[in-house]
Amino acid sequence: EYDAKGSISKSDFLASKIFATEAPSYNAEDYIKGKIREIEFEMCELNVREFSKVRSRLNYVFKGVFLKANFDDKIKGAIYILPEEFQQYLTRSIKYFTREGAEPIELNSEDFEKAFMVYATRNASIYRLLSPEIQELLVNYRKKANKEIYISFINHHIYIAITEPKDMLEPYIFQTNVNFDLVKEFYEDIQLLFSIVEDFDIHY
Repeated sequence: EYDAKGSISKSDFLASKIFATEAPSYNAEDYIKGKIREIEFEMCELNVREFSKVRSRLNYVFKGVFLKANFDDKIKGAIYILPEEFQQYLTRSIKYFTREGAEPIELNSEDFEKAFMVYATRNASIYRLLSPEIQELLVNYRKKANKEIYISFINHHIYIAITEPKDMLEPYIFQTNVNFDLVKEFYEDIQLLFSIVEDFDIHY
C-alpha cells in the first residue's frame, strides 16, 4: 500500500538507535507498507536534521529511505551495522551503543570489515545473523548500489536506512511521460531494501 503523505513515526525512527539525535527536523513522505515473504514491513523517504551547536543552521543527520520490519521474535539483544567510512560522524551513536552494553565485534571477512563496523550486545545472535553469506551479500549490495547502508536489530525488529541524495519515491515516476532510467532506479533501490530483509530471513 502506498500513501504519498504517510510516514514512519519519529518514535520508530529513534527506536532504531542508529542515529543519536532527537530529530527536531523530521520530514517524511512516500509511505509504503506490505509484506516481504511473511515479514510485515513499512518504509518511507526521510530527511532528518538537527540544530548545529556551533553554527546557526540545521545539520544533516540522514536523508534517504528508511525501513522497519517485524523480523523474528526469537531474535534477542541488539546488533548495529554501520558504514565504516562514516565512523567519525557516528561517534555519538557508538557511545550510546556502548553505554547500552554493545561491544565492537570482529568478523572474519576483510572485505566486510572494510565496509562496515559492527556493535552487538552479548546476548545477540551475531554469528547466526551475520553469517559469511550475509556478510558477502551486504558488501556486494553496497558496491552495486554505491550507497551507504545502516542496519540495526533491536529485539525482533530490523531497521534499515539507505542514503539517497535525491527524492527517490516521488509520484512523477508514475506519470505518462515517465523516464525509463528513473523507473529503473526506483525499482532497484526498493528491491535493494527488500532483498536485504529477504536474505536475512532466508539465511537466519
